[in-house]
Amino acid sequence: LDKSDLAITLEFFGVAVHDKALHATKACFDRTVKAWLAHTFSDAPRPRGVTAENASEAAYAMIVGLSTSAFFDERLGFERARALLAATLHNLAGTAVPGEGLP
Repeated sequence: LDKSDLAITLEFFGVAVHDKALHATKACFDRTVKAWLAHTFSDAPRPRGVTAENASEAAYAMIVGLSTSAFFDERLGFERARALLAATLHNLAGTAVPGEGLP
């Protein structure tokens, strides 16, 4: 996503809070993305005790949170947010490269 795509997405999320039809669409979207993430994590050698479902919830929270934060916090920025997200997803999947932790 570029910044204008993210802006539209954030506006949609805000409107969906108050509009029942958009709320249902957003909830369905969230479930679909989390299911895809859980499926992806199910094939990964996750850290002990981390279920694919919990990894998907954490990953989705990181995606939404870092995207939103990068939009409003210029100190974070999109490039650093992407790097943090990639490192975190690798950690959740148990595929982090030794010595290459969070930036």
